[in-house]
Amino acid sequence: MVKRKVKMSLKRKYFLVVGFTVLLILGFVSYQNVFSGRVIFDIDTEYVEGENLGGVLRLSLSEGEFIPASSVIVFEGVDGVEEFYLEDIVSEEAVEGVFFVEGVDISGDGMGYGFVEGEDVASEVSFEFMVLVEEESGVGGGSGGGAEEDVVEIEDVVDNESDEGEESEAVEVVEAVEVVEAVEVVEAVEVVEVAEEATEEEAVEEEVVEEEIVEEEAVEVEEKKEKEEKKEKKEKKEKNGEDEKDEGLVPTITGQVFLDLDDSISGKVSRDSPFVYSLAEGESAELVSGSVRIGSEVVDDDYINFEVDEDGVLVSSDYVSDGFSSSGVSVLEIDLSAIGLNFSAGDLSVSLVYGDEEIVSLSTVLEGNEVVEEDEGEAVDEVVVGDNLTVVNESNVSVSEEVLEVVLDNVSEEYMDVLIGRFGNVSVETTVAEVVNGRLIRNYKVGKYERVASYDYEGNVTASLEAEMENDRINFLMDLVQMILEEGEDSEIVDELLGGSAF
Repeated sequence: MVKRKVKMSLKRKYFLVVGFTVLLILGFVSYQNVFSGRVIFDIDTEYVEGENLGGVLRLSLSEGEFIPASSVIVFEGVDGVEEFYLEDIVSEEAVEGVFFVEGVDISGDGMGYGFVEGEDVASEVSFEFMVLVEEESGVGGGSGGGAEEDVVEIEDVVDNESDEGEESEAVEVVEAVEVVEAVEVVEAVEVVEVAEEATEEEAVEEEVVEEEIVEEEAVEVEEKKEKEEKKEKKEKKEKNGEDEKDEGLVPTITGQVFLDLDDSISGKVSRDSPFVYSLAEGESAELVSGSVRIGSEVVDDDYINFEVDEDGVLVSSDYVSDGFSSSGVSVLEIDLSAIGLNFSAGDLSVSLVYGDEEIVSLSTVLEGNEVVEEDEGEAVDEVVVGDNLTVVNESNVSVSEEVLEVVLDNVSEEYMDVLIGRFGNVSVETTVAEVVNGRLIRNYKVGKYERVASYDYEGNVTASLEAEMENDRINFLMDLVQMILEEGEDSEIVDELLGGSAF
């Protein structure tokens, strides 16, 4: 009988604990976003050992920050250093500005990316206005017009006087006729349309309300002329398809009345973008007082210039705000696959440098991986042995395996001795990787031990997700080591009992 004992001294246990702590720290820093001031560096790599590095490197700028186009991006891997001018590897166009990065000692001006400082930053101002329709009115044949008249309110019809000067309350009304007594100076006129079917012989008694009239003028409406003009208007309506109007009823135009439309029109204007609105013939416009705003704040109407002429409405503004205007770039993206970087697996640091000043930097780890083809493997029946470990019983089913070799540099020698002593050639296998209810379910398997974890998943494996999974993988190995050590210093393996036997 061959007996094999696994014994651990206190000193060796101490080194294992220290190694475990260091390993956890390495796991957390294997991927990181580094903040320098408020600039943010972020990298999302696609790495296959032996091929050019793919993915995206992002540089995010905060308001007010402006970095030089001549800054240098430095990539440092295990094989050496590669350097590029920022302006040579970004697609955005540089603009003129003053260099500034919070927390970094850079100065000067020139071409760069980010936010341009200035006192004249054009801002949008919003407003509303009403469109008014011009309604023509007048009287026939009177000599008046030179005298100023007071307000006349007409509800239904205007009293007409006969040639003999007699007043009559019976007035002949033509269908859809609006008669407005014209005045040179009108303070308020209320016009009410009367739409009644009338014939030549009908007389409709209407109540006429007259408020104050300084001078009364004789209104002569000849029946024959009314018939002719009515016929003419009807023919015009049939020809043009327009609604019947009565401008032709009274021959002399001596005044104008403006009627509002119900709906207001909204617009926005800035110093660089005036607002133009075309008016139809007979229309005018008026600014809605109190409608001028900057964002949600109501401001004085004089923040804009509101002009109406024969061509329409023209609105302009000279308003500017203090602060920064964006050059169109707040996030710079660099396509790593277009640069032609080729590094071996291991640490990779990326930094942005201007002169002797490092603006921002980050570090990550490039890990090689091997994808194993689909094979006739086994599904798993799980039996829980510990809090997070699972014993795997095997039965026939087709599965896909992804084998991730353990990076020996990331695991202490003492831990590797324990794992190799127990499992031989150590590798961590993944036999489950599927999305369930929006979460990625993945397992980590060494021998017959397994850990299953779930992650937030947005449709692709990002660098941050890779880092989280790598950390779980390392923790799984550490738990395995701890479990092996806790099985007892005097545990024995009886080799002759291992293996299969016939029924």
